[in-house]
This record gives sequence, structure tokens and C-alpha cells, in this order.
Amino acid sequence: MEVSAIYSQGSSLCREDGLVMTAQLFGVFDGISEPYAPKYPMRKFNGLTGGEMVARLCEAYFHGPLFYPRENLRNTIHGLNSALGNELRWEQIDARMNPPNTGALPGATLAFTRITEDTIEVLQAGDCTAVIELRNGEIIVSPNQVRAHDTEMQKEIERIQREVAQELFSLTLEDVPDADRGQVRGEMWNRFLPILLEARLRDVNRRESPHGYGVLNGQLELLELLWERTFHRNEVATLLLLSDGMIPWTVMRSTNDREIGRTVLAEFKRRGLAGLLLSARGIEEQTAAASYMNQAEATAVALAF
Repeated sequence: MEVSAIYSQGSSLCREDGLVMTAQLFGVFDGISEPYAPKYPMRKFNGLTGGEMVARLCEAYFHGPLFYPRENLRNTIHGLNSALGNELRWEQIDARMNPPNTGALPGATLAFTRITEDTIEVLQAGDCTAVIELRNGEIIVSPNQVRAHDTEMQKEIERIQREVAQELFSLTLEDVPDADRGQVRGEMWNRFLPILLEARLRDVNRRESPHGYGVLNGQLELLELLWERTFHRNEVATLLLLSDGMIPWTVMRSTNDREIGRTVLAEFKRRGLAGLLLSARGIEEQTAAASYMNQAEATAVALAF
């Protein structure tokens, strides 16, 4: 088995992605912070954002005294989720809304695998992605559970940014100078934050929601939204585990999961994880004017059998 990994912080000010690589367990996390904006400053926990705190707790769990090998990957993630819930606790929910909105609870999405002599288990939740290539040529791709939620939110973000660009500069969003984009984005976040909080309350770990998706945040309802597959080890040729930054939103929005998996796998085979990241950066550069950030944080693990 050959293993490779890559991490890029992009233009993010925080390191909210996580990476785990042990003898049997490999995975990526994408930390999710409590929403914040210039008028609602980011809260820190021992100097870390909520997303950073969760990512570091998840990484530490697999090397700490609370971790012991479980009989399967599902129970391993259940143990992690329970330990995380004990750390987060309800008092860390910000009472910006009355009553307090659990949509403010930090967490992480994930894509994980457990490798044994005979089997390969794969588990995913949220907007991280697992791409599995079988030796018979079949490609299996985990669903982006956050696509419907993100599509709705991205429309709101673009709508508000265009509104702000017109109000502040009497310009279309694309014509706002680079030096003024930060001002547009800052005011957008002020107006967008209540919308995002309500949407997360509606969708996070809510199987009954049409836009529901799984987040590792201590809530037991996560278990109802896990995507899981188990393979014989000799069935699998290649396995990729990707945080969402490895697949730009413009691609994720306009392409189905199966086609994304084929494209990502082909690019990985041609140029490796570094080439896959460079491709993502090139796409981001083309759409930076209408985006809320220039380069997303990105993490990936590749296993070739």
C-alpha cells in the first residue's frame, strides 16, 4: 500500500482542516466554526477558532488515552463523536439568538477509512469526499451531503454581495476593485450570519430535512447520516479522501458526484495530489471576484493498493 497526503491552508487565516494517518486509520476533517462577522467577532477557545479546536481535538483523539481500536469504523467514529460532545458541551453555544441556536455549535465534516488485512471500510459525512476505484474499473463516490444546503447559501451570499457592491460602490460585484472586496465581503457576512445560523439549525444532523447533512459535533443524530461502504481489500485499487477545498465549489455545484469522482481520479493519476490541488487553485482564480474567499483550505489522503 502506498500512502500520500497533502495540506494547503490557502488564503484561510485559520487551520481548520484535520488529518489523521495511523497504522489502520486514515482520514480528513473539515472543521466548522460558529458563524462570525465583523459585527459578531469570532470567538476563540485557547486561541483557536471553533473549527480549529474541533480539528485538533479529532486529531489528538487518535493518539490519546481515550482512543482504543473498535470493532469497526462506525463505532470508532461514534467513540470520537461522543468524546467530542463531552468537550464541546452546550455552554459553548453562543446565545446570539434567543433561544440559543445549536446551529452555532462547532464541528467537522469527515471522510475516513479503516484498513485491515482483509477489508477496507469507508465512512463519510458532510462535504468531504471519498473516491474509491475498484480493480474492475468501477468508481464509487460518496455523496456531497451539503450540496443542497450550500447551493442555497451560496445563492444568498452572491445576492447579498451584489446588493452590497451596488450600495457601497454603485458597481456590479465583478467590477469592484480587489482592494475593496474585503469591505464587500465583510458587510455580506454581517447580513448573512442570521440566515446561516437558521439554515444550520434546520439542516445539521437532521435526516428529516431535505437539505440535511452530517456533522461531527457530539450530536448522536450524526450516526443516522453516515455514508458507509465496506470492501474486500483485494477489490480496491485506489482510495482518495478529500476535504471540500480539493474540489472547488463551482465544480461541485455544476457536476454530479460520479463525474466529479472520475475527473478527480484521472487528475490524481496524471499529476498526483499536488497536481490535483494546482487544478483546484486554477479554477478558484478564475472565479475569485464572485467568491467569498480566494483560496479554500484543502487536505487529501491517497491510498494505492
